[in-house]
Amino acid sequence: MLSVPCRGVIRRQRIVVEEIFLVPQVFNSSLGSIQANPKAVADLAKSYGTDMVIITGMYRFDYSSEEDVLNLARKLNKADQALQKEGVQLLYHNHNCELQHINDSQTAYDLIIENTDPAYVNFEFDSYWIANGGDPIQSLQVSGQYMDKAFR
Repeated sequence: MLSVPCRGVIRRQRIVVEEIFLVPQVFNSSLGSIQANPKAVADLAKSYGTDMVIITGMYRFDYSSEEDVLNLARKLNKADQALQKEGVQLLYHNHNCELQHINDSQTAYDLIIENTDPAYVNFEFDSYWIANGGDPIQSLQVSGQYMDKAFR
């Protein structure tokens, strides 16, 4: 997995990738970068030979707020629509922070899955974090249909 680097790092990163014959399968970015310039993110991912961009759980994000989580799901849908216009797919990588309960029966992860369009947003299931904060079998049963691109 490669991350969207600062401009000065791009050249060095590409040299290292080529020197060790690394073939990236996915490219790591942030939601903010995708929202600001989806074409640039897509072009950078494609320049490394991948058509998948992953974003991870949001830093300093309130996963206990239903309104915020639903807004995140809307943003993920829009971000992937923008990336797909450039021939790139969005995947969301979970951590245990998404396993906070919003109510008695749903976690933030449940809401993200239920409110993202599988035609656009896909998931990279990180079983370590799910096992750390939840039930991986139950999570797979609920979210498995959304994970046709990547599984970890």
